[in-house]
Amino acid sequence: MIVPLPKKTFIEQRWPVVGKVMRIRRFKKGVINKTYKISASNGAYVLRIYTSKNSKEVASEVALLEHCEGLPVPRIVKGKDTSISLLNSSPSVMYHFIKGEQARKIDREQRETVGAFLARFHKRGTHFRWGSGRAPLYSFTEAKRFLFEKAAKQRFSGALLDRFFSIARDVRRFTPSGRIPCGPMHTDVKQENVLFLGRKLTGVIDFDNAYVGPFLLDLAKSMAWFGIDGNRFSMKNARDVYNGYASSRKLTTLEYKELYRMMKFAFASHLYVDFFMKATGKIPDSYFNFLMADFYNSYSDFSHLSEQKFYVCLSQKND
Repeated sequence: MIVPLPKKTFIEQRWPVVGKVMRIRRFKKGVINKTYKISASNGAYVLRIYTSKNSKEVASEVALLEHCEGLPVPRIVKGKDTSISLLNSSPSVMYHFIKGEQARKIDREQRETVGAFLARFHKRGTHFRWGSGRAPLYSFTEAKRFLFEKAAKQRFSGALLDRFFSIARDVRRFTPSGRIPCGPMHTDVKQENVLFLGRKLTGVIDFDNAYVGPFLLDLAKSMAWFGIDGNRFSMKNARDVYNGYASSRKLTTLEYKELYRMMKFAFASHLYVDFFMKATGKIPDSYFNFLMADFYNSYSDFSHLSEQKFYVCLSQKND
């Protein structure tokens, strides 16, 4: 979907609080949505144009972010009439610019800080409720599976199609229990979506895929992402995220017991969705190639770790 550069007048009229717009610069990163840094007379802001979600879905995200006031998440800029404005039928939202940068390398302390944030976010969201505005990205009905598998058969063949169906089997096998605590999940807390200013975590961004689901899946997703070490899996790095999380929110007995299986589901479900996204032309080759190399190989490496060894490693103290 082609989205033209937003005009300065559009921004000034819809969000008059920003003042006079002096510069609009697009952030290069971002697979689906279009995001711009807005330099204006009253400060710096970020304009996000959602190319794959409707206004109702975006409104759910806005409500969640407002509920999380005080945590290092994007803060909404109130518009003239509403927080959400349409730009060529695409919902758009203005955020206050967060000072900080993506760290090129993440160390143990930073991984623990990310885990602790995730726990605080889950605790804050325990009593948050929203309607049916957000689709559960990593929940797979039979109709959804049929759609994914039909698209994969039409787009892929040979070893790549075999890989897809192996992943599909893992998704079925490791589907989360319905008895574990649920609430708002970010689902994509990874290195690209966390900002640091010096040693301080200043922002966790990109709530595009947030929805209500198992807190444990959110933790497992982050452990999976931060555990990637080239095309291998670092249990030590994943443990750092877990330790930070457990310092703020202790897992229930059932959650702890399910964590190993949830790690496998976290990897498999991400690959399963993005096979479909690639099959339907919604993600670029560069991102899919990364998934098929580093992400998939990291999953394969993790799969060689037995459940017993996983929990032994998880309980070890830091070096």
